[in-house]
Amino acid sequence: MRLRPGWMEFAEKLADELPVVEIGASTRRVRRRHGFARLRERLVGTLGGGLIKGTRLDTLFCDGLLPLLATRPGRERSGIWFHWFGGDLPPAWIGGLRELGVCDGRTQPICHGLAQGLLAYLIASESRR
Repeated sequence: MRLRPGWMEFAEKLADELPVVEIGASTRRVRRRHGFARLRERLVGTLGGGLIKGTRLDTLFCDGLLPLLATRPGRERSGIWFHWFGGDLPPAWIGGLRELGVCDGRTQPICHGLAQGLLAYLIASESRR
């Protein structure tokens, strides 16, 4: 995977533009209010030159770019991380989040923070064995 030249300059500019998002708010409302779909399209064109899209881009954004941006002082970015699209999740996790009633696709879509919460639960469960 190759990132487009100039991606770091884009990321630095983006860091100053990202909104502060409340973690406890509704994911659906947060995404709509702050234009996550538009931001996602900007990322497709700027980061990967149109080659990195969909769930792969979401994973790159949450696991790669946002942690880099979090090193910049002055803005809280955990809300964006939490409410961002789930990324490359195993189908069993998506099914598990739905089966547990955590995500239903309508009022509470799959998001990165809830998927990471499931991962933490699975790790804790495994370590208790």
